[in-house]
Amino acid sequence: RFVITGILIVLMTHAMYAQHEYYFRFTIENKTELQRITRMISVDDVEGKTVYAYANDKQLEQFQKETEYSLNFLEHPGEATKGISMAGSVAEMADWNKYPTYPVYVQMMEDFAANHPDICNLESIGKTVNDRELLVLNISDNPGEEKDEPEFFYTSTIHGDETAGFVFMLRFIDSLLTNYGTNPEITNYVNNIDIYVNPNANPDGTYTDDNSTVSGATRSNANWVDLNRNFPDPQDGEHPDGNSWQPETIAMMDFAEKHNFVLSANFHGGEEVANYPWDTWARRHVDDSLYRHLSYAYARPAIANSPSGYFQSLPDCIINGYDWYSISGGRQDYMNYFQQCREITMEISTQKLLSTDKLRDYWNYNRQSLFDYMEQSLYGIRGIVTGQNGNPLEAMVTLKDHDSEQDSSMVFTDPQVGDYHRMVEPGTYDVIFSSFGYYNDTIHNVSISQNDSVRVDDSLTIIPTHTVNPEDTLEIFVKQGESQKETFEVTNICSYNLDLEIAIEDTTYSGIFDFSVTDTDLAPGVSKKIDIETNSWNVEPGSYKTTVMVKSQMPYETRIPVKLEVVDQDTLISEPAKIDIAIGQFEKVTEKLRLKNLFEKDISVNYSLSDSTLASVFRLDREEDSIGALSEIDRNIVIEPAGLATGFYKFDVNIGCDSVVYRIPVNLAIIAQEILTFNPDSISISLTKNQKDTVDLYIENHSAATVGYSLQKEDSAEWFYFSPNNNLIPGKDSVLSELIFSTSGLDKGEY
Repeated sequence: RFVITGILIVLMTHAMYAQHEYYFRFTIENKTELQRITRMISVDDVEGKTVYAYANDKQLEQFQKETEYSLNFLEHPGEATKGISMAGSVAEMADWNKYPTYPVYVQMMEDFAANHPDICNLESIGKTVNDRELLVLNISDNPGEEKDEPEFFYTSTIHGDETAGFVFMLRFIDSLLTNYGTNPEITNYVNNIDIYVNPNANPDGTYTDDNSTVSGATRSNANWVDLNRNFPDPQDGEHPDGNSWQPETIAMMDFAEKHNFVLSANFHGGEEVANYPWDTWARRHVDDSLYRHLSYAYARPAIANSPSGYFQSLPDCIINGYDWYSISGGRQDYMNYFQQCREITMEISTQKLLSTDKLRDYWNYNRQSLFDYMEQSLYGIRGIVTGQNGNPLEAMVTLKDHDSEQDSSMVFTDPQVGDYHRMVEPGTYDVIFSSFGYYNDTIHNVSISQNDSVRVDDSLTIIPTHTVNPEDTLEIFVKQGESQKETFEVTNICSYNLDLEIAIEDTTYSGIFDFSVTDTDLAPGVSKKIDIETNSWNVEPGSYKTTVMVKSQMPYETRIPVKLEVVDQDTLISEPAKIDIAIGQFEKVTEKLRLKNLFEKDISVNYSLSDSTLASVFRLDREEDSIGALSEIDRNIVIEPAGLATGFYKFDVNIGCDSVVYRIPVNLAIIAQEILTFNPDSISISLTKNQKDTVDLYIENHSAATVGYSLQKEDSAEWFYFSPNNNLIPGKDSVLSELIFSTSGLDKGEY
């Protein structure tokens, strides 16, 4: 019966998952076997000689091929459906006795930020394999702002089927936000700790079946990778599990790299114990006593606020990770070793997918622990490290004869503020401050008590690496359009080779100054002369100030003040230097413009008018030119008012030459002129009675546009008429109309 039940359970698992995630147990003879086993499959728990583990298809096949353990397949912890209630809306989460659907989870996080914008900021730190959001809330009196406060981080459910911490994190956020300003303890936390909370680090695992339920949750992500074996390991290298870094892993590493977390915890299920480093090494961390203290800071309130037996599934309620079972690629070791953040793993329920009717009770067991543990980030040695100029430094803080490079136990300042926070057990320490390019400094006999804070600020002195000569202002006098060369000298005064860079501090002047070298290697004790050539041909006359920067690979740099005086010298002259012209409204004339380049280089020029509305009236035959060195060019200017209103117009022809603009003043007078005229403009004719005759009348159009006209008589005289009496006249053209006279019916006389 047992074997048949096992097969049925496996078949259920097969039906549920496209690629299988198996859960099973087996027996080992000796705990030393775990060192190999944990590198092959994902060990979940070890009870005596019984090992509980997960494996995907590939891992299971390899494990069965390379070992001879008898595997007893169990029901997957995430398959529970009994006792699981889901909230389909934010309102249904009010009693905290349900799991949110994925959309409700996202909405809750968005609502937290929207309802408390002064102390809360929501960030998506990345996407999962299935494109779900990895959400983090920052809670602080100044969210998103770097300040002299410890950065603290809670994260949960990196194993998607370990869900109690998921809801606890949401409720923890709610407690902070809704009690801020009324509860003194919580207000103090928010005002003095930069708090970050990630309720679910593996939503693809939690919502494996679909977004509406946590039933069917898996330990691994959507690629069937255990994320808590996927981090770089201080002993086993970058990819200890043989898998590439998953999107969730990369997002978490990038997020940690952006911050200087002092203390953190990640929440799991399956046991009730606080697990502290190392997981990958048998040896103890130099801060082992601190880790035990931090673990008890969480475990003891949990025991005190719960029924007998809770958080005591292992003998001492806390355990060293390696003593329990060794793992490689865990997040806890990654944060401690690579990020110098003290992180502990909290196993908070023996039931992985905690039934929803227990969520409120378990919250009450853990509530005080969540706040007490976070409070520990306020204790220890803290301060700000600056350079002698007062700017914050990226510095390393080491406790002499205590810290170990092997454990990476030193801490670093946040370079934006310069603050550091070194949690440490009570004692007296010599604190060493070091920063690249600065002299080390040691503050002796710093004493710290339990649950106390001591402030130790320090200012470091920069190490000089080179000198420059002259040190005073470099004064350069040059005529516009000419160049000038000056020289300064750099000397290496340190004991190693320098890689020097020479540049102008203000990049707006980078085109004016050329250096004989912009980077150079300089051996110890060696000097080198650097030429600086000033090219002022495109610089307007005036006084300019800037600085030459000489930098090395070290932070030390020197500055040479530069004062540049550019005096006037024409590069371009025009003939005429001024244009005066009078023209009829409908006339068109062409003027000549000659430009002379007085400079010993080719120049490029462009043309424009100071009044762009006149661009169609006053036109150059091109928009830009190139003029050879010491050469001249002739250009045509076409002036055609085309009916522009009469009057006096004053504007400039702008000739741009690099950064200099030359101006030719223009005075344009437009004189009134009729559009149409007659030729002849008067007619006198003598006829006899009953005679008929014709006179040609030319009508001239003086404008550039086609004009329509019609001829009319001033009175009703019937003795003459027009042929034709209307027509169109093209611009600058004329048409013929005949005037036909007839004296038939007229008496002798003048008409």
